[in-house]
Amino acid sequence: RRSAFNLYTTLAPAEPSSDLKKAIFDEARLLQQQHKSIPWYLLAAKYHLSIDALQNAFSQAEADAQKRQQQSALVTRAAERHFDSAVGQYDWEAIAGEVDLPLIECLDLFDVSNSTIKPCSLIETNGGWSTKDMEKLQCFIATNYSESSAIDWKLAGAFMNVDSLECQRLGLGTFIGPINEVAYRRINEFRKSNLSWREIHQHFRQYPNELTLYRSYRWFKAKLEGRAPPGLTAPWTDAERGLMKGLLSRHGESTTRSDMVGIIQRELPDRPLNDIRR
Repeated sequence: RRSAFNLYTTLAPAEPSSDLKKAIFDEARLLQQQHKSIPWYLLAAKYHLSIDALQNAFSQAEADAQKRQQQSALVTRAAERHFDSAVGQYDWEAIAGEVDLPLIECLDLFDVSNSTIKPCSLIETNGGWSTKDMEKLQCFIATNYSESSAIDWKLAGAFMNVDSLECQRLGLGTFIGPINEVAYRRINEFRKSNLSWREIHQHFRQYPNELTLYRSYRWFKAKLEGRAPPGLTAPWTDAERGLMKGLLSRHGESTTRSDMVGIIQRELPDRPLNDIRR
């Protein structure tokens, strides 16, 4: 035992991966419970790392765990503030904006066990999933996943505030996936012809609405450009907001809401109808 200890304290330090750091941290905690102190020489022999490297990895993993715990508490508290009891769902875009984290990361950090709000069953409470519920789930899936096998149903369930198994049973059969390169080029041609997303959607009826198609287009475009997939809603630019204010100032008092939406969409053809209606 002594020789093993001497051997592994003299090994050159190495930088373990994040997954390895977590494995070291979890095993060290378990050994600590069994031995009252951490037998570093056992871990050194197993992972072929110096004791200094192991202790550094343990400290970093411990700091990461504490940070995650703090972020989880922050997201969970924000979720309760942005829960709409009328529909039984969270406003995850507002939550992500409040805590300044990506929406998908917020879902991962959300701790339902520490929330006073528990997942419901849309089948039991509403008699089934509405068309709006299904479209919301489809939009989430099309925005964040490129294939059905990659879908994290735990996160999808948190997004819809339902049990993950219920979400999977209903959502798996409706998976559409992002557009492909042929569809991407075709959509670009339609956009050059100044067609609105509502008009473009008429050529892609496999998507439930123009918003889902638009988000799938943005997902594929980001992938081509080597960027991270965008969130559910593209942020409004200052130029778009300025244009909207000008249009509302000129036409708002004498135009119905539905006509106003049409005017704005003609000026902002890249914006889906649902985005403008909000």
